[in-house]
Amino acid sequence: MSLPPATPPAAARARAYDVLVIGSGIAGLSFALKVAQQGRSVAILTKKNKADSNTNWAQGGIAVVTAETDDFAKHVADTLVAGDGLCDRKVVKQIITDGPARVREIFARRRRRLRPRPGRRP
Repeated sequence: MSLPPATPPAAARARAYDVLVIGSGIAGLSFALKVAQQGRSVAILTKKNKADSNTNWAQGGIAVVTAETDDFAKHVADTLVAGDGLCDRKVVKQIITDGPARVREIFARRRRRLRPRPGRRP
């Protein structure tokens, strides 16, 4: 006995997007926002649900150098230890060096989003 082909639900039918982002962690979502701000249509492909990401499971959120008394080299060393030999030192160093600027971007985006729109109450 053969079954008729399944019809995909309306949400799964073919659609066209300029960019497909695979992953809904902080990296994927940040990239999707930047691309969308350039006027491109974006689809995000994720696991079972949007909260099912390594970012969401991370222990303690964002670790970034924010004070003059903090140390980039110590952050690199800590990350390499936590990565148990799986991290590329050059990539880790670049990400940690870029960290303060990325956090400033996140806060700037949040401030823009929280500004009241004309004609709306805050």
